[in-house]
Amino acid sequence: MSSRNDSHVRLSDVERRLSQTVVYGVVEQADYKNGKYRVRSGEILSNWLPMRQMRAGAVRSWEPLHEGEQVVLAAPSGDLAQAAILGSIASEAAPAVGDKPEITKTVFEDGTVIEHDDKNKTTVVKAPSDGSISLQVADSKLTLTEDTISLKASKIVLEGDVKASGGELTHNDTNVGSTHVHGGISPGPRDTSTPK
Repeated sequence: MSSRNDSHVRLSDVERRLSQTVVYGVVEQADYKNGKYRVRSGEILSNWLPMRQMRAGAVRSWEPLHEGEQVVLAAPSGDLAQAAILGSIASEAAPAVGDKPEITKTVFEDGTVIEHDDKNKTTVVKAPSDGSISLQVADSKLTLTEDTISLKASKIVLEGDVKASGGELTHNDTNVGSTHVHGGISPGPRDTSTPK
């Protein structure tokens, strides 16, 4: 009788562990400094758990979770104390941001979008109107804002035709565009003075 009871207890424990091998839950607390989260699944609140990153070696990535985000856990032998967060699961509160197989897309909380289209071979990076996009190598920097493209480098090389239309073209605050005028003009082969 005791052996039968022991078998029943062991079987119940195995079933419980199997049922907790993969668990769905919602992030309830975040410790960004240590890269760990507590996840609630039903009545259970997990310990502080690590999250799987795309890379975590010589190449590293960081994609933090947010409170309220739905996630899936993997727990070896059903032991939630050893669980790790495998990733996020779309939900009614945060549905998928795409519905086409050729599109890879990331939408950030502030509205910034990064989208790649395999079919049309296009990549779009779009920031909100009060944001900016920058590319930088050492001190050389390209910055895009809502109304300005700023390019800063010790040397800028343009190859091929350059076409500018509309607006003004200036150099050190001097108009050098199509409407600039020169002083000191007199008939003959002499050069004009600098633009005004």
